[in-house]
Amino acid sequence: MGMSVQEKEGRTQVTIREIAKEAGVSLGTVSHVLNRTASVSEEKSRAVLEAVKKLGYKPNQAARMLKNKNSKTIGLLLPDIGNPFYAELARGAEDMANSHEYTVLVCNNDRNPEKEERYLSTLANKQVDGIIVVKLANSVEKLKQYFAPKQIVLIDSEELPCERENSQIQMVNLNEREGASIAMNYLYHNGHRNIAHIAGLLESNSSRERKREYCDFMKRIGVSEEQLVIENGTYSYYGGYQAMKTILNRNPEVTGVFAANDLMGMGAMQAIQDSGRRVPEDISVIGYDDIEPTEYCTPKLTTIRQPKYEMGQYGMALALKALGEDQVTLPLLPRNSLIVRQSVQRKR
Repeated sequence: MGMSVQEKEGRTQVTIREIAKEAGVSLGTVSHVLNRTASVSEEKSRAVLEAVKKLGYKPNQAARMLKNKNSKTIGLLLPDIGNPFYAELARGAEDMANSHEYTVLVCNNDRNPEKEERYLSTLANKQVDGIIVVKLANSVEKLKQYFAPKQIVLIDSEELPCERENSQIQMVNLNEREGASIAMNYLYHNGHRNIAHIAGLLESNSSRERKREYCDFMKRIGVSEEQLVIENGTYSYYGGYQAMKTILNRNPEVTGVFAANDLMGMGAMQAIQDSGRRVPEDISVIGYDDIEPTEYCTPKLTTIRQPKYEMGQYGMALALKALGEDQVTLPLLPRNSLIVRQSVQRKR
């Protein structure tokens, strides 16, 4: 006879022995059905599954981890889940993991090394099989202290020559200078020569690369280093707004702005409009990332599209393949591309 509802509610864990008794089969049969380790007749399999449902059996995940030596979980560390860029990247990673029956533990480090290290410790204690870190705030050596020899994927990280032959660490980087060059060329071909740059946080590899391309491009068109107009932002709307206010006060002759991400680009447009100038009639603005809000701001922001979702998919696929999931196929990782909207026009 099976347990009553009252008895089940008083128990913390139903055992497979109780499942076997309820189903009228052996312990081995229950194990084979639950773990899919051997073929079991349809009649016995159905009896086991009905008993599982009736008794409310939940597998002991800790025991399964010890037996299989993996937890089927991957850690994902992000700088700022509130930024739509990282939310879309995380979705790509989760969808790829879910399609292969892995779970993703998402952590938000706020670009804070101490907070990131606390999460590294927590994820290591949870025995995740691997970790994906976007814009690592700590050193690689610190990361390896917690995760050697587990699999590590770094997204948007400076290339480390000493790690190229290390199969434990894999990297996902786009050609940031190419994307920045597309943005600068578009402003240039629309007649803009007095171009300012709102740079991102320079501890980020992508921010440094976009800034380098801005500087090199301006030098190629004959602008000296002393004439460059650069203000650092914080990758936020407010950061772009404040940086643009400073630019307008110090360099009112600017006619074009290249912002290192879309949030700063939208903040810059608001600052321009608040100053009584118009976008794009007086000052043109181009962003970077192509997050969804760029289609709904006024004017709609011209930007460089990054394959955010695909980056998350690709990073997760690298981690899963390194864990022996041979059926995983690496997705296509498109190049950055120009998305023309309304915030750039030819200089009059």
